[in-house]
Amino acid sequence: MPKEAKLKKYEDVLAAALKFTDDDLAMNAAGRLSPAQTAMLQRRRTVGAIVIGGLCAIVTLCLFIGSAGVGMFLSPVFLALMVFFAFALAIGAIPAVRISRDLKLGAQVVEGRVELDTTPAQNSASYRVKVDGQKFNVQKRAFLAFKNGDPYRIYYAPNTKTILSAEWLR
Repeated sequence: MPKEAKLKKYEDVLAAALKFTDDDLAMNAAGRLSPAQTAMLQRRRTVGAIVIGGLCAIVTLCLFIGSAGVGMFLSPVFLALMVFFAFALAIGAIPAVRISRDLKLGAQVVEGRVELDTTPAQNSASYRVKVDGQKFNVQKRAFLAFKNGDPYRIYYAPNTKTILSAEWLR
């Protein structure tokens, strides 16, 4: 493999880590989401709804089977089921509403020097990128693509705090 192929430009490394293209970056600079970013957010919203729906169905089935011999509507199991449903819907609806708002608002921008921060845990860590008062939780690969203290322009979805694309301002 030629030496030039091994040495990628820094911008390419950043784009690969954050999973955006030059077209995504251009649309974000105009304040819009690209079709790929719109599809990604819609997919996240759909998967979240499926997970919550599946969890509700499984718990409902288990509680229904467990209370089959008892007066269903008066049993504590039925009341627990209703509390669970309310909780699951609230927990499931919040991310879906945030994603829907992001789809309507488009890309927002923040600019400034990046501060990288990690929070170690027992078998993992959480990675955070901070810019001008905004905090973004990112995967390790994206975290390692940023240069601590360097200036960046970051395009993001404001409600979910999802980084859509970024420019290194050297």
